[in-house]
Amino acid sequence: MPNCRIEIEFYRPDRQFDTGTVVQGWVRVSVDKPVVCRGLMLAAVWQTRSAASPTKKSYYQTTLFQGDWQANENYEYAFEFMPTEFPSTYQGKNLSIEHLVSVVADIPWNAGKRCERSFLLLPRAQDTRCENNVSCDVPLGNQRLKIYGIASAIIAVFGLILAVTRWPWFWLLAIPGLVSTLFVTAKFLSLFCFRNVSWRIKSRAVIPGEKVSVSIAGTPRFNLSVGSITANVVGLEKVQITYGKREKLLLHTIHNEQFQLIDSTRLRKNEPFEISRSIQIPQTDAFSIDLLNNSVQWVIKLSIRLAYLPEWHSLHEIQVLPFLQPPDNPNPAFVVRPPSELLRILKRIDKPKFDPEYVTNIISHNRNQLYEIPVTIDRIGNSDNQLDDPAYTNGKTIFGWFAGTQIGIAVQLPTGHNQQVESLNPGGTWSGCGTLLSWDDSCNRVVVLGI
Repeated sequence: MPNCRIEIEFYRPDRQFDTGTVVQGWVRVSVDKPVVCRGLMLAAVWQTRSAASPTKKSYYQTTLFQGDWQANENYEYAFEFMPTEFPSTYQGKNLSIEHLVSVVADIPWNAGKRCERSFLLLPRAQDTRCENNVSCDVPLGNQRLKIYGIASAIIAVFGLILAVTRWPWFWLLAIPGLVSTLFVTAKFLSLFCFRNVSWRIKSRAVIPGEKVSVSIAGTPRFNLSVGSITANVVGLEKVQITYGKREKLLLHTIHNEQFQLIDSTRLRKNEPFEISRSIQIPQTDAFSIDLLNNSVQWVIKLSIRLAYLPEWHSLHEIQVLPFLQPPDNPNPAFVVRPPSELLRILKRIDKPKFDPEYVTNIISHNRNQLYEIPVTIDRIGNSDNQLDDPAYTNGKTIFGWFAGTQIGIAVQLPTGHNQQVESLNPGGTWSGCGTLLSWDDSCNRVVVLGI
């Protein structure tokens, strides 16, 4: 039975990628005996780990290779995919979300050699503050509270009648019913104290660390003594567990911070009021998630403490979404990468045995990057101008090796550099910047477009 070794390496050593950007990497395979591979399959999946039924979904699948593998040979296969509209990586108490790249080799007499490696999927850079000045009325009625009140009143009256007329021990039923009825009545009174209550926020979609303005407005029906008006920013992790026909909800509070909108004051009858204040959204990576049985929910709880009455409060859901500031220079071609990054790429494609499609993919994936290029000069020649760019039509090309290596390289330069290039001598060095253009398989060297 052949022994197959599979390794997965990502283009970024930190394995961090943004949603909506290309995830790149390589799969390395080696076998100790000649073998026929019926398929080297790669899949990208996201899955949840929680007390609830786990969710696992594949959003990308491809076959990297089919054919023969020789003994003691090392093979590399490039892959790329773009994850979009998927939940980002999250690590919580009762809920975790992870992204994986899974590779399976279908080999005869082998039960499918598998290798998995996780990567971090960060939310895409986007401006979530697209909805301004959201306002809505606060419902003053509560259907569930009404049902509790009616049920409590019925129980209280029924227990009271039976306790007085026939069975005294029914006071045990009447007293809890009376207490519940009094509580529900007091709760309704606290709701009835206001009319035309509304709240306003700059946007329902907020970003971590942002300060947002929240306001509450309304009209009291009576003269009221208010202890305080507060706004709580609350983050909840919810996991729904099902045991047959039974269900259980696990709640974990991620964050709970209170902001004082106003201290004790008096509100006058029929005089409208409006109170606003900026509140701070916490710095967090627990972004809003809504899956089948798992969710991360953020709410703003508005509370008014009334004298002699239960607290009036109202819950309003918000979306905590990411916002990554764009780079100072939005064009990545003008961010100069160090020579070490280019050398790492060249070492992957400068091999006696390589797959032309593999090399083409590597170059195309990195074509928009600008690299610092040190070259040991072999000779100077005329450019063939593969891009048909007039700026390079009569330019020169530096042929040589990547400094300190035997990796062949050709740097095409614009016509404006001719005088400088012609002063260079073989055996000397040249250093400049350029982007990957193509691979010259006839001379086994990479072609770079200098600037």
